[in-house]
Amino acid sequence: MKRLLVFVFLLPIICTSQYTLIPDSIFEQELINLGYDTIHDGQVLTANISSIDSLYLQAPFAATVRISDLTGIEDFVSLTYLYCSYQHLTNLDLSQSPNLTHLICAGQYPWNSNLGLNNLDVSQNPNLTYLKCNSNELISLDLTQNNTLNYLECRANNLTNLDISQNTNLTFLDCNVNQLTSLDVSQNIALDTLDCSVNQISNLDFSQNTNLSYLDCQQNPLVLSLDLSQNINLNWVFLQNNQLVSLDVRNGNNTNLFLRADNNPNLNCISVDDSVWAATNWNMVDNHTIFSYNCGNSSQYTLIPDSAFEQRLIDYGYDTIQDGKVLTSNISSIDSLDVSTPPNMFSPPKIYDLTGIESFSNLRFLNCGFNELTNLDLTQNSLLNNLMCGFNNIQNLNISQNINLEKLMCSHNPISNIDLTQNINLKALNCAVMSINELDVSQNLNLDTIHCGYNQISNLDLSNNQSLIALFCGFNQLESLDIKNGNNINFTDFQANNNDSLYCISVDDSTWASNNWSAYIDSQTVFSNNCNPSTIDIIENLNNFLTYPNPTNNLIQIEIENYNGSIEAALYDFTGKLLEATNSTKLSLVNYPKGIYLLKVAYGDRIEEVKVVKE
Repeated sequence: MKRLLVFVFLLPIICTSQYTLIPDSIFEQELINLGYDTIHDGQVLTANISSIDSLYLQAPFAATVRISDLTGIEDFVSLTYLYCSYQHLTNLDLSQSPNLTHLICAGQYPWNSNLGLNNLDVSQNPNLTYLKCNSNELISLDLTQNNTLNYLECRANNLTNLDISQNTNLTFLDCNVNQLTSLDVSQNIALDTLDCSVNQISNLDFSQNTNLSYLDCQQNPLVLSLDLSQNINLNWVFLQNNQLVSLDVRNGNNTNLFLRADNNPNLNCISVDDSVWAATNWNMVDNHTIFSYNCGNSSQYTLIPDSAFEQRLIDYGYDTIQDGKVLTSNISSIDSLDVSTPPNMFSPPKIYDLTGIESFSNLRFLNCGFNELTNLDLTQNSLLNNLMCGFNNIQNLNISQNINLEKLMCSHNPISNIDLTQNINLKALNCAVMSINELDVSQNLNLDTIHCGYNQISNLDLSNNQSLIALFCGFNQLESLDIKNGNNINFTDFQANNNDSLYCISVDDSTWASNNWSAYIDSQTVFSNNCNPSTIDIIENLNNFLTYPNPTNNLIQIEIENYNGSIEAALYDFTGKLLEATNSTKLSLVNYPKGIYLLKVAYGDRIEEVKVVKE
């Protein structure tokens, strides 16, 4: 009897445990529509829902009633996908759905956005990868346990803070129309799409987000500066309606980028890859905004202490009055500037000081020749590729920062040393009529033209300059010249005369050089496939064979110790031409010009060769 009473007592409990309460009739009707329930009785068989992995609760557009309570969802323990958008939910318990991967629970349509979740706890859903909870009433959102999340849409809420530092797999983030004052995305290096527009964010750092392709942060009036130079994959950028003062988009990919930055009243300059291209293709900026390679952080004005220089800027329309300064924004985008003063009766006053040229950050061409410059600082003009500064009084010229330089015309300056090692793109060089005694162009493999005449250069090695086709090196103090670069036959110009100590020039082919270039060298100079005699070549004392004096200005004496037989001596020039043959031990060079010759002496069963220098 006792056992019967216990069973009768437990029977309601057992039966009840088979059902899940569904107090919201609209929710139950959805379950009926989906075939998970049959009648409206405020409950559903738990067995009918416990294995469901996907639940789509779609409210019709014109629905007058919507689900306001999802009580019972806790027994959907197998759930991985839940769609419950556009209902009248204010609370949602997903604590019993650990397998959930996709949650889409956007609030009511925007015109009724006051109806929505005021709390959303996803801390028990560690497998969540996709979360869409926009248009709700959320003031906070804890995502620290959702390490697998890669898609987040939480726009149109009341969020004041959003911590996504643990969501390192995030590729999509839409958090626009909230109350965010900060947003740290430094840990989200996989981020591809970001919309943080219409917030109150004061600082944004995207330096770690190199995968970012879409960025919208318009209407964040507290953002004053934005650096996008590291974001090489950007395709879309929207920055309108802000208070930007500084914007840098020099990412090397501007040609593939759409940019909108209008309604930024304090944005006078945007740093870009190419100012000309940007001005042509980006028209969604304010009229006062210009493009420059480097807007910099300088003051609004650039000092121009030389009145003649300022007058040229006035003449060009870059300045208006003589006041020792010019608006930096007026010159920062200029890519070509000619302030030369060629001597004629109509020439303006010469310029003595080019201070201010550093703010011409986009400058590619500069002609400042025929002035009275003693100094020229171009360290800030990194884009410069054509420099003409000849006929000045410049003593030192530092072009180490001008790595894009292709053409350098700096002749007629008292420059004693010029370092070209960083200018690997240099193609044309004119450094004639200066004071240099050494010229190293071993790193300038693109050089095709060199004018270096009228200097004090003693040695010039051009053997690595395989692109060279024009060389003017006359009127120097050359002792050695090596142009054996494999490209001699393509030369269009060559001149190396008036080098009194130059006896031999190393070339590709001595016969070809002699036939084509002999008119452009001194009489003592010859061409050879290999000049560079060593000391042992000049003064031989091997195997008791001796020639002296060597170098000589007239007579050469041949001595062979412990040999009394006959000899045969022959003198050749460096083209291989026989000049003289004799059986004498004395040979006169009085009728031959200065230069290097080859003496062959045969005696007994031996032949000795020695280079002879006539001074």
